[in-house]
Amino acid sequence: MYIEMMSNVVSIFGEFQNPNAKEHEKIINAEVKESLEHFSDLMENLIHEYYRSKNNQRHIRSRKVITEGMVLHMSYVGLIEVMFEEYEINFGATKYIKGKRGLAKLVKRKASKMRKKITYKDAGVDIKKADEAIEMSKKDISSTFSKNVLSSIGGFGSMFSLKEFFDEFKDPVLVQSIDGVGTKMSVAVAANNFKYIGHDLVNACCNDVAATGAIPLTFLDYVAGSSLDKNIITKVIKSVAHECKEHGVSLVGGETAEMPGTYRVKEYDLVGVATGVIERDNIIDGSTINESDIAIGVFSNGLHTNGYSLARKLIFESLDLAISDLLPGYDISIADSLLAPHTNYSSLIKKILNTGIAIKSISHITGGGLLDNVPRVIPKDFSLSVNTNSWKKIPIFDFLQKNLDIEKKDIYQTFNMGIGLVLIIDKNQKESLVSLIGENNCSEIGIIIKDGQNSVHLNGK
Repeated sequence: MYIEMMSNVVSIFGEFQNPNAKEHEKIINAEVKESLEHFSDLMENLIHEYYRSKNNQRHIRSRKVITEGMVLHMSYVGLIEVMFEEYEINFGATKYIKGKRGLAKLVKRKASKMRKKITYKDAGVDIKKADEAIEMSKKDISSTFSKNVLSSIGGFGSMFSLKEFFDEFKDPVLVQSIDGVGTKMSVAVAANNFKYIGHDLVNACCNDVAATGAIPLTFLDYVAGSSLDKNIITKVIKSVAHECKEHGVSLVGGETAEMPGTYRVKEYDLVGVATGVIERDNIIDGSTINESDIAIGVFSNGLHTNGYSLARKLIFESLDLAISDLLPGYDISIADSLLAPHTNYSSLIKKILNTGIAIKSISHITGGGLLDNVPRVIPKDFSLSVNTNSWKKIPIFDFLQKNLDIEKKDIYQTFNMGIGLVLIIDKNQKESLVSLIGENNCSEIGIIIKDGQNSVHLNGK
């Protein structure tokens, strides 16, 4: 059928000569309308493929297709080139395409190729792999469930009973946070180490929820990639479930997505959503901060989940180091330095608040570092003056300071620089707070000043 239709089309074009010859515009007249109407879909696909692969408009002047008696304009030489390039046939100055036979044969091959049945798996999406990963993870997931979880694994929506909160709270407020691990996942893939990547995800989100004083209750995760490895997905979910269980958070649902062409090979994206609750009158928002209040900085384990694009560029591109190498000048591997888990602060915050210590402001130091995160929760007339010498830098931050040729302000705005949480308190509560957290885990890092700038001032070397 396709040969017959093309024969009618080709008869209008005549005998073809060298395809590299000067282009000629032809108008396909109404005599071949009937053939072209059936043939138009095939032609459109060919033309679109040519545009996508070559991004070139020299050979084809128009992408119109015959519909309802309209006319298709194109360069017939360009059309021949589209078809021959599809099959990578080399035609040079000494090779010619003659007559309609070669063209019709080519169209038949193309049409046969287009009629081939393909499945979702052929397109790069294997639903079975995702199902197997979830099946392998069910025990870990269900181990996180509290008595308030009403839904089962695999349902359309996750259900969590709030009855006890409505009984215990006068005005319960839900607090939610969404975050991801960014390109730290690329480091985990390179090191083939996914033990803590789920911890990173849970704590990135739950710490944000807890920064309001709320108690995290539930968690949702999302894993996406070009081609999902069920063993990697299982390890990630196991890591997420472990940290959820550790801190009393129910992993009530999740999603996997295999998207070939959207992500690079072996590239994964990991995102989570945490939900918590707090009594409205107990929300911590920084509104009670006064001049001369002090800042207690709680130490971080490392980069946590921010600044990895810059760190990776320095380490793997500029310095050409490998994931298994030692961090230059230190007795710790690059993998261990970069994959140190994001510290959980939500349980610590809950413990502090249960003692009655009055926390005026809580800043989770993530993207934007000290400079961007602290001002979010202090009144606009106040700033925090920070002594950057008041805590010892762990190897990864010392290394970054020595090897990155950027301003101090920029490095403190990119990385947490060893401080993962900032608590603003009245100076009279310092002893109690430091004793509770542990003097090896925190330090007084600054003082609140009233300057009308709402910023962070970095002092020290």
